[in-house]
Amino acid sequence: MRILVVNPFGATEPGAKETFAKIARSDVKFDVENISAVFPLDYNTWGYNMLKVTNATVERVIKAEEEGYDAAFISCMQDPGLYESRAVVDIPVTASLESAAWVAMMMGKKFSIVTVPPPVPQQMAYVADKYGLRERIASIRYIDIIANKLYPEQTDPKVVRDKTMEVIRKCVEEDGAEVIISGCTILGAVLTTFFDASIKNEQVPIIDPMVAGFKMTELMVDMRKLGYPAVSRLGLWRKQPEKEHQELREWMRKNPSPEQYYQGLQEEVR
Repeated sequence: MRILVVNPFGATEPGAKETFAKIARSDVKFDVENISAVFPLDYNTWGYNMLKVTNATVERVIKAEEEGYDAAFISCMQDPGLYESRAVVDIPVTASLESAAWVAMMMGKKFSIVTVPPPVPQQMAYVADKYGLRERIASIRYIDIIANKLYPEQTDPKVVRDKTMEVIRKCVEEDGAEVIISGCTILGAVLTTFFDASIKNEQVPIIDPMVAGFKMTELMVDMRKLGYPAVSRLGLWRKQPEKEHQELREWMRKNPSPEQYYQGLQEEVR
């Protein structure tokens, strides 16, 4: 089994490859790639950024299928490109928020998401509503560290842990959460890489979405091997007609991107 892990931003979470190596089954080979060649920032967060990384992520997933990967896992808690990818490839495509939420709902009645400052909580609520999760979410809270400052070279991991655990306490005591999901894969990676054993207890599961997503990816490949399709093609993920799809992709190869096109117009005006 070959799995491609795609970071839909220009970096990779700390300790990600090591974590995947620990949890992957013996028959699983994986590669971890970011999209730094086409998107330079080490986080995405903002709406405009999400638009750009979604396109890049889908293109990488399309190429992954062509390269013979059995599945792709999108490692970001906003799940950029998940739905779009499923509509164009036949291999299973999973992502962090969706996978972690399904796991959380098997562990408890209500879960909370602990993430980074606005606009991410609002964006996460939007994605959760799309998934139909609203009734199972106790709260979405955040720590006061933005995503690109979560990297160990930017902020001491102990500071990240302490701030996170304080917010988790509020989620449990004030909001009634029975399960916690780390609402940013960078945050989850820091907790797993530096504090995995010390933050685990038998009362409140704290889910690392990268771990949940990777294991869900293995499961979906197994389901496909048993004869199940990756998704239903009857509704949401009905495929575009192949001829139309290929015509569009050929046209895009020969014509400028929207950025190039409109920048060119602006330069002509000047």
